[in-house]
Amino acid sequence: MKAFFARIFRPLADTEAATRRHLLWWILLRILLMSVLCITAAILRDQSTNAIVPPLPQTSLFLLALYLFSITSALVLQKTAPGGWKLRAFGLAQLWGDAVFIAVFVYATGCSFSIFTPLFILPIIAAGLILYKTGSLALAAASTLLYAAVLLFELSSPVPPYFKGTGYEPPAHFSATLNLFAFYGLLFFLAALISGQMGGRLHRAQQELRKTTRAYQHLAQLYQQIFDDITTGIITTDAADRINSYNHAAELITGYRSEQVVGELLGRIFPAMASELPANPARNACNFTKENGENIRIGYSSAPLRLAAEPGQTSEGSMAKVFTLQDISQIERMEQQMREAEKLAAIGEMSAMIAHDFRNPLAAISGSAQMLAMTQENGNATATTLVGIILREAERMEKTIADFLLFARPKAPQQQWFQLRSVLEGQIARFMDENRRFSPVAIEWDVPVALSCWADQQQIEAMLRQLVENACTAVQDSSARVLIRAASREKDENSDELILEVCDQGSGIPQELRERVFTPFFSHRAKGTGLGLAIVRQIAQQHQGLVAIDGNNDFTCIVRVKLPQPKQPLG
Repeated sequence: MKAFFARIFRPLADTEAATRRHLLWWILLRILLMSVLCITAAILRDQSTNAIVPPLPQTSLFLLALYLFSITSALVLQKTAPGGWKLRAFGLAQLWGDAVFIAVFVYATGCSFSIFTPLFILPIIAAGLILYKTGSLALAAASTLLYAAVLLFELSSPVPPYFKGTGYEPPAHFSATLNLFAFYGLLFFLAALISGQMGGRLHRAQQELRKTTRAYQHLAQLYQQIFDDITTGIITTDAADRINSYNHAAELITGYRSEQVVGELLGRIFPAMASELPANPARNACNFTKENGENIRIGYSSAPLRLAAEPGQTSEGSMAKVFTLQDISQIERMEQQMREAEKLAAIGEMSAMIAHDFRNPLAAISGSAQMLAMTQENGNATATTLVGIILREAERMEKTIADFLLFARPKAPQQQWFQLRSVLEGQIARFMDENRRFSPVAIEWDVPVALSCWADQQQIEAMLRQLVENACTAVQDSSARVLIRAASREKDENSDELILEVCDQGSGIPQELRERVFTPFFSHRAKGTGLGLAIVRQIAQQHQGLVAIDGNNDFTCIVRVKLPQPKQPLG
């Protein structure tokens, strides 16, 4: 019953729906209250001859009018749904109607002698709680005027006949009526001030509570959003080490859904994480088997959550824990790769130093072999053959060492404009003179004479030597063609793109090897060093360019180099 009345008299919320709900509850309370009072009055009439109770026809008519008024009001409130000031006016009219019904009831039960006069206070209190101070003062004024009308009507008109034979005693003189009016008038306004003050305070408290609730809901929503969207897994446990929260990232990392682990002991799902917290929690790592059987590495950290102790619980027993975790399998693999890369870089640097040291004695061996060949021009054939082998192999070693040093110790490109066709022709002429085994190969050109290139000239020459050597090697035992072509095209309004292609009709490179051939020391030819195309890609990348291998019906292998170019200066 206490909760029922608390809902009815709860202060007005800042929504019209809440106001209509309060008024509907008040209409229901009016019907119940007046029905109970009329039944009580009838009971008193049967038990005591001193009770002033209207006859049954008048009582029934009163209740009928009350029911019709209440039902009509409820229908209007539900069907038309007034809003704004109309709703407040409607509520005020309902409370004034209650004051009128109470005035009639007071007159019918003894006027100044009625024991039901304090009922005027009920709509006043309701107005204070629903309409605040202004509404309560308006109801106090209306109730005072209505009570004054009842007293004046008692003094100026004959009382109802059923008053006779009861304990009714009319006022002895006007001053007695005036004192009674003053007492109840003061009581009505005092009730109005108190209820209005209480309603205002409750309203302000409710507004602050709503603000606090909204702020809390926003904070809770923000926390939940962060908790769900953060990429780090977060797990919290209670003092008994049972999991009580488990975010979406933890689900993705571990493969376990939240409903599978919440409420479970931490040690059952994460045995490695269930140990005691260290004095200074740090980053730890452990092996973990996901629900699907996949083994991963988890990095985690833990910290205590010292929450407020519940009644009867010690502060030590209220300590919860929070764990953050991440899948560090990929990170550890990358760290391992970095360590391997650092190791290979150290080996490469050491190899470059060794190759550089080999170069000097190799030059001495080659020079000595050349001098020996000059002295053996008319000597025996065996010595001449052996000297030729020494010179050929020394030359091959020299080229291998030069390529290795070019790859292992690349230089930053010194870019400048130069005529591409003339530079390439001169470089290919020297290359063919130095490699007479390729003399049967006919090299064709499709490079505009006026085409300019913005690049490091020496590196472009080295790149072309590697590409032409690969192409000539592929076709040296056949009559296949080798084509060198280049063209420039506009990339965007601020830059161009130079496309240089070396095409051959040799055996080609299988599709599955077209990316692997750029790996250092990988070669699909028996005598290849595996550095040629690696050097080509390295030079292209130093120029922010790209290298790719393609093929078509005319050429089985096309090595295409794309180099970004600035807009050529006019003139």
